[in-house]
Amino acid sequence: MQSLLNSDPKFRLIYDSLRSLEKSLLNSTLSGSAPNETSEPEKLGNGPDTPAIIVAESESTDTAEFMREFDDAIAENSNSIGWVELEKIKRDLSSKHIYQRNDFYNRVKQLIEKNTERYELSTGGNEGIMIRGLLHGFVRCI
Repeated sequence: MQSLLNSDPKFRLIYDSLRSLEKSLLNSTLSGSAPNETSEPEKLGNGPDTPAIIVAESESTDTAEFMREFDDAIAENSNSIGWVELEKIKRDLSSKHIYQRNDFYNRVKQLIEKNTERYELSTGGNEGIMIRGLLHGFVRCI
């Protein structure tokens, strides 16, 4: 199993996603509610912490959706050794969502910084992320 996780990036992504879902369901079960159940005050927005909860869940969902779409774009556009230009991913995702150039690259930078074990950057390209004074315009899933 470990060999497959190390050698097949797509399998590892699916495996990690399933583990994350499993943990989420387990946490929901332990807290006594089903994943989609909310208490009445949360449904109505009457709880004192409701706005913060909604914002945090919205940002988390948005980040997870961006990550899923980013991974799909890498899988669809990568060359034979897995590399793809960030500019190509931006064009692909911009056909589904409207991203300002800086917004897209800020999201990518945050995603990669939070998931360094999942992505690898390389210098080059026309657009990308500046790291230590170098433009990194290529990405691949590890």
